[in-house]
Amino acid sequence: PYDDEIPHVVNPVLGFEDVSKWNPASWDNSPYTKVLSSDKTEGSSSTAFTVNGYKSLTSAALTQADINGTGFIRWNMKVSAQQPNPWWAGQVQIFLNAPSRNLYSAWIGQVDLTNQPKATWTEQLLPIPPNVAAALNGATYSDFTISLVLNVNAGSGPLQFDDLRFLP
Repeated sequence: PYDDEIPHVVNPVLGFEDVSKWNPASWDNSPYTKVLSSDKTEGSSSTAFTVNGYKSLTSAALTQADINGTGFIRWNMKVSAQQPNPWWAGQVQIFLNAPSRNLYSAWIGQVDLTNQPKATWTEQLLPIPPNVAAALNGATYSDFTISLVLNVNAGSGPLQFDDLRFLP
């Protein structure tokens, strides 16, 4: 299933196939966990994040060659069936950073987890704001990062992510 023409499939950051590509490293020595999972939608694995509250994590740096478009960001996500609060399961927010392009925590959007199907992979899609797309289009950069801000209830099961990609 790997295709050199599709950057998200071969990139361990976008494929969530290397937990060390998502920081902070302090997660490895804390009650927060990030582990590879064989339950996946593409590639060899996905990453499951157990947060128990509010936590931000940032990807390893990417280049313009890793991004296949600036119209939308799409990813696959699975929300755990283990939810201690039936009225609010949390949120995932997406921010993009490219200091060389003057982008610092550019807010892309958020997904509410409460109404998401539980224990089922779903595809998520957020439009990239025009000002962010304009900053990235036609540019050369090597400092592009993606920040996921996870805000969930303590005691919630892991959130799984796989196959993040950028679309025209």
